[in-house]
Amino acid sequence: LGVKADGDYKFVVTLDKPQSYFKFMVTQPEFFPQNSKVVNKYGNNYGTDSTKNSYNGPFILKGWSGTNDTWKLVKNTKYWDAKKVKLQQVNYQAVKTPSTALSSYQSNKLDYTTLSGTLAANNKNNKAYTVFPQASTTYMEFNTKKIPALRNVNIRKAMALAIDKKQMVNKVMQGGDITPKGFVPASMAKHNGKDFAAQAYVKAGTDYNLKEAKTLFAKGMKQVGKKSLSLTLMGADDDDTKRATEFVQSQLTKLPGLKITNSNIPFKSKLTKMENQQFDIGLSAWIADYPDPSNFLDLMTSDNSYNDGKWSNKEYDALVKKSEDQDANNETARWNDMVQAEKILMNQQGVVPLYQQGQAALVRPSVKGVQAFTTSPQYDFAKAYVK
Repeated sequence: LGVKADGDYKFVVTLDKPQSYFKFMVTQPEFFPQNSKVVNKYGNNYGTDSTKNSYNGPFILKGWSGTNDTWKLVKNTKYWDAKKVKLQQVNYQAVKTPSTALSSYQSNKLDYTTLSGTLAANNKNNKAYTVFPQASTTYMEFNTKKIPALRNVNIRKAMALAIDKKQMVNKVMQGGDITPKGFVPASMAKHNGKDFAAQAYVKAGTDYNLKEAKTLFAKGMKQVGKKSLSLTLMGADDDDTKRATEFVQSQLTKLPGLKITNSNIPFKSKLTKMENQQFDIGLSAWIADYPDPSNFLDLMTSDNSYNDGKWSNKEYDALVKKSEDQDANNETARWNDMVQAEKILMNQQGVVPLYQQGQAALVRPSVKGVQAFTTSPQYDFAKAYVK
């Protein structure tokens, strides 16, 4: 298996080939160490409630039955760095309705609560309002395999420029989402203090310019020999996606000669249809499980199964491959490979980023030191304290 123990406190892993993001993967919950004695003791019941588990982190889970609405994290006195853990306890309360959670926060029963929709919009001026960026991008895919016109880069660029992403985030979605800088989310990955999304930013890739969009669309339509184009925009049938597709439809139909029909269907059906290229334009989303640009860039390589639109670019493929093979152990070279790949994706408009997902919340100002991450696990209370 390529794994071995080197003494009581060292675990050695030997990989078949370099994997620069391996350190991120092994910090995911799926790789957390398990106590074999405890696992064997409880068998199939292991982890089904807080008593049938073992803990080596800064806190111990208490009072969780597997189905109840309240539980707590209690400081683990045996934690290796327990002296620096200031909180003695973190209390959790599961609340079914957002308005009830907000009411509990306002009556000082909660120190933290998430917000969405109109509740988020109505609380943006609250001093306690904050947005935690998520490593997730909602984007538009073009079926270049099925629709010849969508292989034209000017038509793709025109559609991207015709959508006002700021308006979409601020007026339509309203729940803490963020205007995108590119396909790879902001605040997810840094190198030498520089954020990947900022370094790979291509203005035209996420900008709004209807005048330029109309010019490019007319140019592209002339190149493909068409005067009009009718396309279906496919998305899931949940309320958020319906709002998104309705807005995108209203924006794209401002391009002369372009007709957009919306198709909102159950999520699983949408996935199946897009996987089988049974769509024209599709609304997709991706959530990274580890904070590395490759988590997104891999998706758009020619042979990736998640590349539903079958956009393909040899230079892009070569850069992504180089970052994972030849430059895998050269952090700076690998980073530059990925930056260049992202720029190609945005310049060619292989996809259209619509918004980066963010979690709006109210956090009591007296609560300090909570670390928030764009990928799982989202929060770390080890350094948190109440002032």
